[in-house]
Amino acid sequence: MANEVNVQATLTYSKYTPQILQVAAFKDVTQTGKSASSRTVNVTAAALLPLGNENASPNFLGYIFVKNLDAALSVKLSLASSSQYFANLLPGQFCLIPWNLNAVSSIWAEPSSGSPLVLIMAVEQ
Repeated sequence: MANEVNVQATLTYSKYTPQILQVAAFKDVTQTGKSASSRTVNVTAAALLPLGNENASPNFLGYIFVKNLDAALSVKLSLASSSQYFANLLPGQFCLIPWNLNAVSSIWAEPSSGSPLVLIMAVEQ
């Protein structure tokens, strides 16, 4: 079977008319692995996100999608349990990341306060 994974992204800017800027990209991927998972978690303190890649091959290449489902709290993402964050997801924000498990084996999440709900989806390529 082909194209089991479809990755899409669009960014549009239209503050001043008639100037509209838009970029869009998509990629169909034939999955060679067989690992995929989706779950929601409450992030209560700095902790590893459960990526669900327990059954992934050691050479996991794929995509990670993280969305902050909380209405008021933000969540910071980092590659280690440190202050070097690569994303600060405000309420409703998300990120889509191409992923190489050999290069980076985990993502850490830290709430601004409280315990925001986060959606995580990981798909092996």
